[in-house]
Amino acid sequence: MANSKKLEGKVAIVLGAAGRDNMGQTIARRFADEGAKVVVAGRKLDELERFASTIGGAARTCDITKKEDVDALFAFARDWGGHVDVAVNATGWGLLKGFTETTLDELDQITELQFKGPFYFCQAAVDTLVARRLDHPDQLGHRHHHAQRPRGLHGHQGRHRPRDPLRGA
Repeated sequence: MANSKKLEGKVAIVLGAAGRDNMGQTIARRFADEGAKVVVAGRKLDELERFASTIGGAARTCDITKKEDVDALFAFARDWGGHVDVAVNATGWGLLKGFTETTLDELDQITELQFKGPFYFCQAAVDTLVARRLDHPDQLGHRHHHAQRPRGLHGHQGRHRPRDPLRGA
């Protein structure tokens, strides 16, 4: 049986790949081994560029706590690869302190990195992936499904509306 690459023709973003041999680099290497074009991102450009050169990918700095950085990352990946199919957030930081020793500044840092940043990342990913589906539905194997941009809290309001528990409809 031929050795098929599962991600051939796909473009992936892996954010959190600036640490040597960290989880982000492991994921990015596997994606590249499976045929994907990979954009690696994080805060340390030197390590990102070194690593990207080993997998034939591209590197871009991105601070997940800054929405403009995250949006610029997705724009860069679209420009470089033509589209985006996969987005992985492998960032993280653990505050190794007791609850009563944690300062408000540290709480703000962890909130930015672990909650707001992933929110920005998911927003950019959903917007990018839905836009691709709207532009090229045949490439994704959904010829008869008309994709619509998510709206509201439900994220799936298109041809149908969620049941309103107050109106019973």
